[in-house]
Amino acid sequence: MLIQGEYNRTAEIGFRGFEEPLEAGYIDDECWLMVELDIHSDKQKYHRVDAALMVGEVKKLVQWLRNAAQGLPVNRTLNFLEPCLAFTLVRDDGPVKMIRITFAAELKPVWYDSPAYAQLCLLTNRQLEELAAEFERELGKLAVGRKE
Repeated sequence: MLIQGEYNRTAEIGFRGFEEPLEAGYIDDECWLMVELDIHSDKQKYHRVDAALMVGEVKKLVQWLRNAAQGLPVNRTLNFLEPCLAFTLVRDDGPVKMIRITFAAELKPVWYDSPAYAQLCLLTNRQLEELAAEFERELGKLAVGRKE
């Protein structure tokens, strides 16, 4: 899922499978996903694959994005068990939202000197819905042929 940020920065977030083989192909909300991240900044590029999200956390992210798009109440910041990724609703201007995606710990670009790297994104409600649908589709691809 490619997310366009300010100043021509982009972050692409995808899933590369599960951290550990699944017993009998069973998926539950506590299965760790290998998150693939590509960050492109002005002159820098960063690639990382890390077990950063669980299946249930992706489902919460999908719902958070949809709720934000529909103007429903959301927690201002969505954090996860691994403190390396967070989504924050910075500003809600009706049809356009400002979202900050924070990358820390294992997902922080090695060239960035602060404890966390953040990308601000101005996204329309439609773009938020599309992002939620993309995360859901990616998760669905991993679940093909498996029980949930």
